[in-house]
Amino acid sequence: MIFRLFAIIPCILLFTPIISAQYKYSIQLIMPSQFENDTINLDINNTLENKSFTQVIKNGIAIFAGTMETKYSSAYIYMSKNSVPIDTSFYFSTMPVKLICQENDVSTNPFLKSVFVNIYFQDIIKRMQDTVSIEENTFKNAYSNFRESFNSNKDSLKNIFLRTRTMYQNKLLNFIYNNKSSYFSLSYFNSYFVNRADYSNSDSLLRFFYSTFPKKILNSKEGKFIEKILVSKKQITEGAFAPSFNSTNFYGNKKYFNPKDSTINYTLLQFWASWCAPCIREIPAIKNIKNKFFEQDLQVISVSIDIDSNKWKSAVNKYKLDWENFNDLDIQKKYGITSVPVIYLISPEGIIIYSSEQSRDNELLEKLNSLLEKLLL
Repeated sequence: MIFRLFAIIPCILLFTPIISAQYKYSIQLIMPSQFENDTINLDINNTLENKSFTQVIKNGIAIFAGTMETKYSSAYIYMSKNSVPIDTSFYFSTMPVKLICQENDVSTNPFLKSVFVNIYFQDIIKRMQDTVSIEENTFKNAYSNFRESFNSNKDSLKNIFLRTRTMYQNKLLNFIYNNKSSYFSLSYFNSYFVNRADYSNSDSLLRFFYSTFPKKILNSKEGKFIEKILVSKKQITEGAFAPSFNSTNFYGNKKYFNPKDSTINYTLLQFWASWCAPCIREIPAIKNIKNKFFEQDLQVISVSIDIDSNKWKSAVNKYKLDWENFNDLDIQKKYGITSVPVIYLISPEGIIIYSSEQSRDNELLEKLNSLLEKLLL
């Protein structure tokens, strides 16, 4: 059975830098006849990029081929049949990959009995699964109990959840340390820890990164990129200067945002995505803030990290975001954004004076609203 490579936690993402592609790949899926003409999806995720593709199964075959930025990458394949979700995941490289589902496999999930050719890291994935399974199950049970509890034991269950999560994460870090020379360890460190990093743990993750991985990995393209993410996350905090940026807005006009030279009193800078449910739930609160403080020269800027610009444009229209909008992954990198939503309030001097991550604000943005009342009313 293939180890699930992707944790189901919404709004966590990978950076997608614009770098010339170097490695070719080919993934061929051979599917049973009952899936003929069905749509199947592929997500490619590695340290440097996140890409999504869709194919229709024709004559029992779907082929995904292209280029990627790293020698190894993970693949997440998913589809739906009769409203039943079907998925699998694996690592691959430049050798052609085949996923073969036998014609006599009539189960709702054909991947359960499939044969994989030329996939990578199965041994180390199995060892990691065996090593952390107890802590992982304990953590998942504690999290489930915490989420489902609505009684007076909520705080105690939360403490149990946090404690078991720490034990699980420490076990993962220990496994990564003991397998530091493997690209899989670097990839898993990036996907599980770096892409969840915030102001509170970026410094400790950076220290672990430096002290764990050998120079060959630290100096690799992937290693340098992870370093840049963690350094950015460490630096973009309350009290720091907000980075400037050039980009093209929703209407195709070139814009330059320099927080230090802004003629506007304050800037609310939101990072979001069309697929991010918490981001969408925050939109009414942002609209209320914009309307409430518009006369005090508060400007709102939204930066989407959508890979598909059409989905971004559709969401801007759907939710009537009547302020400056950008869809730019370079801005995401400058601000060290590894999950959304994130909101910053930037002063006229260009200083970040509020971070939704650091303040632990809620979806109503009550802390931000209270701060703006003190500053502007």
